[in-house]
Order: sequence, then C-alpha cells, then structure tokens
Amino acid sequence: MEFTIGAREVDMRHTRIAVIALTVAAIADGIVTTCALPPEWDSVRWLVPFIAIYGVVFWWLHHDSALHDYQPSALLKVGIVLVIMIFMPVYLFKSRPKGQRLRPIASFIGLVLLYGFVSGVVGSMLK
Repeated sequence: MEFTIGAREVDMRHTRIAVIALTVAAIADGIVTTCALPPEWDSVRWLVPFIAIYGVVFWWLHHDSALHDYQPSALLKVGIVLVIMIFMPVYLFKSRPKGQRLRPIASFIGLVLLYGFVSGVVGSMLK
C-alpha cells in the first residue's frame, strides 16, 4: 500500500514486514515458553522473544523515523527499551502531525494485544 505525505510517496512495506515478524515472534514465544527445557535454559524463555521483539522494533523504528523525518532522542530510545508500553506511544505521538496521532497509537496497542493473544493461543495448544 502506498500513499502520499506532502510531495513524496510512502511505501508501507516496512510496517507490514514488522507486523508479520512480530506475529512470527509471538508464535515462537508461545512455543519457547511451553517447551520442556531444562532449568538452566530458563533465561532462554524470556531472552529469545525479547531479542526478537526489540530487533524488529528498532528495525521498524529506523525506517519509520526516516519516513516521518523525526529522529528520536537517545533518551527516548532507552525509554523504548525499558518501558515500551509507555515510550512507543510517546514516540508515535511526537513523530506524527496533529490529527494523525490516534491511529498509530491505537494500532500499536492492538499489535501488543495481538502478540499476547497469539502467544497465549500457541502456548495453550502445546500444553
């Protein structure tokens, strides 16, 4: 899907790829959290999904900030790593023009809920 912001065309392919990658990460998260791993592998249960999620988030953030001509501060990036549920909506609010902020923030919240749902369904199917 392409649309125009100002005089340039915008390709939404990075956002679609990020949503697909996060869905795959949710499936992997559901599998990893329900696998019968030895106790010494407990750190893998949270580390693998964490790395996958934040890898996708920062890949998308790189492309999105270039798309919207907004460079998030280092402090905002650290905030996203530490408390993504608060600082990603802050980024989305700051990077979008007035009148175009609600949809991306609502989409982010929906994506978080989708991640939890998919991970939970996959995990319950494997138990």
